[in-house]
Amino acid sequence: MAIAIKKIDRASEEIELLDQHIREENLLNENKAKLEARYNADSGKHEIYLSNVPNLDELRAQVSITVSTIVHWLRSALDNMVYERALVNTHDNIQNASQLQFPIVDSQSEFGNVAARQISELSSQDQAIIESFQPYHGVDGRSDSFSGPYIHQLSLLRNISNTDKHREAVNISVDPNSFETTAIASPIMDSWSKWTIANPKEYFGTFRPAEMRVGAVAFEAVVDGKPLKAPAFAGYAVAHFSLDEGRSLIPTLRRIDSYVRNVVEEIYD
Repeated sequence: MAIAIKKIDRASEEIELLDQHIREENLLNENKAKLEARYNADSGKHEIYLSNVPNLDELRAQVSITVSTIVHWLRSALDNMVYERALVNTHDNIQNASQLQFPIVDSQSEFGNVAARQISELSSQDQAIIESFQPYHGVDGRSDSFSGPYIHQLSLLRNISNTDKHREAVNISVDPNSFETTAIASPIMDSWSKWTIANPKEYFGTFRPAEMRVGAVAFEAVVDGKPLKAPAFAGYAVAHFSLDEGRSLIPTLRRIDSYVRNVVEEIYD
């Protein structure tokens, strides 16, 4: 248990350090996108748009490497646990050590096929526990939180790990997510907010999050009064780091980390 838990503890620590690092980097103005307000005569609306965006390639690469390390610790912790439990069950007489691995599969029939190879040297009780945590059981009454379309924690772990090991670095996306606006943006933001409340169906049907690119419109609304004659500084947009499908990075890593810990603790309980 010691190796598996220590790896999970290290992963947990690194997730929080990564979160802190991202927060600190996001405080720097050079890492923020510049916002401007303008009047669009074609639509008759005022817009808040990104007039300048930072180069976050180096930061994205740093985050990607750290995520790869975290995922490796969590995936290998499960495999270390399987090996340790096989040692106990076989009284230090493992026959096929190279086959031992924690299975992560999407159907019960697939589990039956891989279990014969990957966890056959574990006790029937350990095998049953591992089976109970498989992705095809879904939430299964366990505490869970997720953003975007549902995908099981172990499926996420497997997919990220396989991509990182066999194809390319973990893809990290950055999009403007939180906004620090000036007074000139307030009428636009207020009008936009009132419109979304009054027209929820149209809002949710047409809403598309802004992209981190020059010219991307973050907010637009009809505003009473004289239109702006020229673009004016309206504040900053702070980057939001996410995995594929727009899954928020830190909450997703915490979600995977918590589930892996639950698996290991139940096996050793």
